[in-house]
Amino acid sequence: MKLGRLIIMGLVVWLSVSSAAFAASLARLIELKGEVSVLTQGDADWHPAREAEELSAGDAVKTGTRSEVTVARHDGTTVALLPFAQLVVEDERGFLLQAGRVWSHFTKALGAPFFIRTPHATALIRGTTLGVDYEEERSRVTVYEGLVEVRDREERSQDVAGGFRVDVDRMGRLQRLERAENRELDEGRTFRLRRGLERAESRGVERAMVTGRGGRAMREERQITGVQRELRRFGRQERQELRQQRMDKVERRLEDAAQRVRQDQEERRERRAEKLLEKLRGPGR
Repeated sequence: MKLGRLIIMGLVVWLSVSSAAFAASLARLIELKGEVSVLTQGDADWHPAREAEELSAGDAVKTGTRSEVTVARHDGTTVALLPFAQLVVEDERGFLLQAGRVWSHFTKALGAPFFIRTPHATALIRGTTLGVDYEEERSRVTVYEGLVEVRDREERSQDVAGGFRVDVDRMGRLQRLERAENRELDEGRTFRLRRGLERAESRGVERAMVTGRGGRAMREERQITGVQRELRRFGRQERQELRQQRMDKVERRLEDAAQRVRQDQEERRERRAEKLLEKLRGPGR
């Protein structure tokens, strides 16, 4: 009887410890390549990372030369660290990028948005594929697909849609929205292909078109794309109008100059004609 009670108590303790450990785990490491290290919260030294190693809040991971690793959360979110990157797991909603560049795919956020932040800025995410790059001079958020809200230190915000990027300078100030470079978009596409997201997303879009699910999100993304297209077209029209205004000014100046030349020529002809008449009349007349 006593032995049975001891066994039951041992199982209860083991289950409690296991449950606590499982609850504390927020992500794990996969696809390790090269030199990858982990700093567990509370430890003073980094240790070599292990495949499938669990990460909790406050743990950090970094990569070395020609090294990569992916942080995979239990909800399907993945964050790929490129060489010389350093990332901290802050909580169940997001990460702190302390160095380098990452590409990530976040699942759809049902409550508060997910985030990746740097010392300069915060990217608020509700389900998308994006790249975040941090260096001392600036932070950059590049969106491959979806929509991300980027905030600077003064809480100024900029919505960034797929195919665009925005920088935040070292003073924490948002810069102008720009179209992403092909090199950056190629990185995002490679990341998605490695994750198998291109085919999965394509099937999801096809199902949404057939069944009507996801129609609202698709319409919202089309509207965002339409607004950006209108802004670009407005910019082109504005430039064309400015060029036309400049051409009109030049034409008016040329017309004024030509008119002055004609007037001068007429005045010269009139003076010559008067002098010729005076000569013909002679001094005695």
